[in-house]
Amino acid sequence: MKSPMTTFQTDRLLRASPSNVFAAIQNPEGLTRWWGPSGFTNRYYTFEFQSGGRWVYDMVGPDGTVYSN
Repeated sequence: MKSPMTTFQTDRLLRASPSNVFAAIQNPEGLTRWWGPSGFTNRYYTFEFQSGGRWVYDMVGPDGTVYSN
């Protein structure tokens, strides 16, 4: 049995202020505009933007394939 992931870290250089970046990722409506590969959409089920919160969503590919996350 796999152990659950407890830490996730990613880096990206953005030409935006930290407050604008934070505003874009703190709610699903903003996040869905840029999260994931081009042509994909996101369906959010749980989005707890807080320390220890959960994030449960599907990414849906252009061909309709669903990738649960």
